[in-house]
Amino acid sequence: MSATPDPNVQPPPPPAPSSVTATRGDGTIVASWHHSEGATGYDVRYSTDKGGSWKLAAWGWNTSVITIKDASGDKSYIVGVRAVNNVGESDWTNSNTVEALPDPNLVSVSNLGETTGLDGTIVGQVVNNNYSKATGFRTGSNSGGYALGSVTVRINNVYGEATSYTVAIHEVSAGNPDSTALHTLNGSAPTGTGNYTYTCSGSCSLDAGTDYFLVLSATGTSGGVHSYEHSSTTSDDQTNTPSGAGWLIADALKSKTNNAAWIVPLGGATLRFKVTATKK
Repeated sequence: MSATPDPNVQPPPPPAPSSVTATRGDGTIVASWHHSEGATGYDVRYSTDKGGSWKLAAWGWNTSVITIKDASGDKSYIVGVRAVNNVGESDWTNSNTVEALPDPNLVSVSNLGETTGLDGTIVGQVVNNNYSKATGFRTGSNSGGYALGSVTVRINNVYGEATSYTVAIHEVSAGNPDSTALHTLNGSAPTGTGNYTYTCSGSCSLDAGTDYFLVLSATGTSGGVHSYEHSSTTSDDQTNTPSGAGWLIADALKSKTNNAAWIVPLGGATLRFKVTATKK
């Protein structure tokens, strides 16, 4: 014999929705979830800053699928859903993060993910020597050219005290870096192992389908050894963004000491770095 329900005891609010899933459509975000037993509707919210703040998309929604319109492609989305009935509401359940779409005008070429080869590519000095290393790269075919954004270089080690360190883009002159930098980038001298990013301030244009050199230089001071050991590679599996087709990093390294001529050192390695730019 079953017990008679106590009319003075209210049933609990519905359980939180499960399996909340969000996907990107054509200018939309579509979210779906499993029905919560006892729910008479759902409140739906979304965030475009990883859950830092929320906007209400619907309240009392009566199905387990919703389409959020006018979704911006350059923002990520998380959708939150809670079940409601005349007793109350459940906790919120959040969806997966729908990441922002890649900027179609942003391009990059990188060999940072390549297998490390001949580590020990040194930019530095002994006493007053000025050491430079250079690796070439080629831009893509965008007719308007590109605006250089940043260059990231991989450093294996730093010896001695940090001295003057320069990251610059040079045009090509007789197969070597031109003697004058086209663009000198901003950033701090490396202090240890890691990736270091150097940015362009102002207008730093790169022409389409053109060869350039990335040149890394260090000027020393008398009385010691101050060197930057860059990671290098002998493999050839660079990565490009979809818009970065046609960009190439050369599989060669050039070296220079003081005002001597550029030479190709033994080993056939190239610097490991990433160039990021925007189509103009």
